[in-house]
Formats: sequence, C-alpha cells, structure tokens
Amino acid sequence: MLSDSANTAIDALRALGWVVGVTDQRHPLPAAIDSRYPSIPASLRSFLEHVENCVREGEQVWFLTSADYAGTSGSAYAWNAWEKLEIEDADAATEADISAFWDAHLPIVLSIAGDFCYVAVCVDRASANYGVVVEGYTPDFRETSVVCRSFDELLEQIKALEHGSLEGPLAPWFMHPHDQKFLRNEQDRARRSQRLPGRLLERLYAFRLFEAYRVCVVVERRFSRPLFAWENWSNIMKPLNAVMSGIQTEAVIRPRQAGDHDNWLSFGRLPWNEKNNRTWTSKYLEDTNLKGKVTFVANEIWAPSRAVSFERRRGPELFCLLDRNEAADTQGFVLAIRKDLLRRVDIAADETIFSVREFFTQSDCLVFDRRWGEFGWFGATITVSGLDWTGSTAVLHWAKAHRKHRVLSFRVRRWWE
Repeated sequence: MLSDSANTAIDALRALGWVVGVTDQRHPLPAAIDSRYPSIPASLRSFLEHVENCVREGEQVWFLTSADYAGTSGSAYAWNAWEKLEIEDADAATEADISAFWDAHLPIVLSIAGDFCYVAVCVDRASANYGVVVEGYTPDFRETSVVCRSFDELLEQIKALEHGSLEGPLAPWFMHPHDQKFLRNEQDRARRSQRLPGRLLERLYAFRLFEAYRVCVVVERRFSRPLFAWENWSNIMKPLNAVMSGIQTEAVIRPRQAGDHDNWLSFGRLPWNEKNNRTWTSKYLEDTNLKGKVTFVANEIWAPSRAVSFERRRGPELFCLLDRNEAADTQGFVLAIRKDLLRRVDIAADETIFSVREFFTQSDCLVFDRRWGEFGWFGATITVSGLDWTGSTAVLHWAKAHRKHRVLSFRVRRWWE
C-alpha cells in the first residue's frame, strides 16, 4: 500500500492538474529492473508499483510506472530512452561510462517539454549519494543537479507546491507552465528583486568578479551561406580554440537541430574538441539520406556546462551562440565572456569576432557590457532576459537600446577596470 506521504503528494499532483491513477493491487517491477537495480529505496518501490499512471496536463511530463519499465504502457518513449540516445554513437569507452552512470541512477520522471530531461534516484548503495534525487538535461544527461536528498523529501516538496512556496527547482517540473499560480509566483519574484535588497544584490553581482560580461553580437542582415557547415565553422574554430584555452573549466557543445517530425535530434554529450565540432556540423546536416529533413536552429557552447552553471546558480565563464532565424532570414553569433577572465582571452576573442565578420557578407556588430540576466518589461510583466533565453537578434536589439553599455572591443578597458 502507498504511504500517507505518497497519498498526500498524489492529491497535491491532482490539484495541480496531473492525471493520476492508483491501485491497491501491487504491480511488481519487472525482473530485469530488479536485477539491474537491486537497491531501490522501499518508499520509491512502493510508489512505482502502486501508481498506474501519473501524467502532467499536456502529457509532456510523466512519472514512470511498472508498465513503463516493462515496456507495456504504450508510451512512445522507453523508460531508458535517454540512455539509448547517449549510447547511439558512443565509442566503447564512452558507452561503458554511460552504462555505469545509468546503472547507478534509476529514472523516475521523464520530460519532453522543451529539452529532453529527467528526474532520477541514485540507487547505488556504494555511493555517498545513495537515495539522492537528481535532474539532468540533454545533451549533458550525466551532468546532474541535486533536487533533494531522498524520494521521501521529494514527496514532501510536491505536497508543498499545492499551497506553499514555489521557490526551488521542483516547480517547473510539477507545475504546468501556464498555471496562474506559477505565473504569479514568477512575476512576484521578479518584482521582489527590483526592491532595495534585490537591487543591492544585483549591483553586487554586477561587479567584475561576479556576473558582469563582455559580449559581442554579430547578426548577418540576410543569410548568405551557413556558418554552421564544417568547412566554414572550422575557420572560426581556430581563434575560438585560443579563447577556450584561456577558460579554466571544460567547455561543452549543445546543438539544437530538429528532424522532420518536429523532434530534437540527439548528439549525446559533446565536450569541446575538433572531433565533436565535426560531429555537430556534419552528423545530420551533411547526411545525404536526411537532406531537406534537418533544420539547424542553434548551437550553444557553455563553459562550464549548462547543467553545472544551473547547479551553481550563476552564469558560465563563457557562453557562445550561433543561431539561424529562418523567419527573418538571418544568422547570428554571440560571444560572452565573464569579465574577471577577460584579460586572458581578449585578443583571441577579438580575432574570433573578426573571423565571423569576415565570413558574413553584411552584418551588424556591437560589443557591450551587461549582466547575464537583465531586467525588462514584456507588456505589464517584469522579465529577466538571460543570454541563453533569447536569440542573437534579440541580443542585438538589447545592445542597440543600451548605448551607454557599448565598448569598442573585448580588449578595451573602461577607466575603472
């Protein structure tokens, strides 16, 4: 039988718009799951074996059940779909690492609402993190962030969402994005940050050692030829490699390419190197069998990775974006470097921008200083525009609207720097 805590959490999920089916009859997990995961915490096992279905409104986020693990639920996504995506093109050594990670982490919630992502529980008794609940996102599935310390704590936090605080990492998972309570919470949080303590904190983060960035955006006025093709991107890589060498943390590539079924194409984890740059520019885009079926949307580079940056709750040391705006028939390039690291890489950064401008036939280019997230208004709503939440055209518009933030190049220093 389900515990009182689980029943209360299920009631909270239903109140939040989830469709949940529960049975008194136990549906044991398949033998293959028990064999691979012999140390599933008792409270988690009980939940998985007594819940028949548990799906958020819109059917893009769902808890896995015994039927999912057995492959009899009819879901389009297998319980280990993200593991299979990672293994598709992995070499033997990488495949072993992938299998070892998923041997220690049992996925319990899957999401296709935007990025492919998951919530999992560490079930490796030999690990200091046994029982810990984590989340991970494509393409860095194994770059996890801790959600809470146990499944029981997860149930308690789900219960709190119904009437309590929406702060923390769980609200985006379990609240529908159009839920009025969730929307009001996001607006209130933005307004609070505009008050005196919030403004003081923002000023602190604007100091050079915190969240201040030197950014350059280049937008080609009319698309001419794809910078995202290997023969073109390889020329940009040369100076960009010099920038990466001056950054202390590992850089990870995050491609965004869509197939002809409105699906995001899988690449697995791509640390920055020549081989992986060839992969994102060639794997699908140059496949003759997929001609006309693949759409390049964007390619991001994060140092450290997006998952690590989110866990640290701060912007990365470096962020780079190449995107294609088909509606406007443009493509753009953004390079952002945290200012406390600027002196190490400023020359190489300027060389990178020069190479991009040489490639684009006609373009607009601005260099400026800003924080990772900037406050603004969208209608009557206060919003925070992070560099990763928008495209190159929007970044250019922001720079045009903030003339006092502009500088001439990455190498230029203001008098106080």
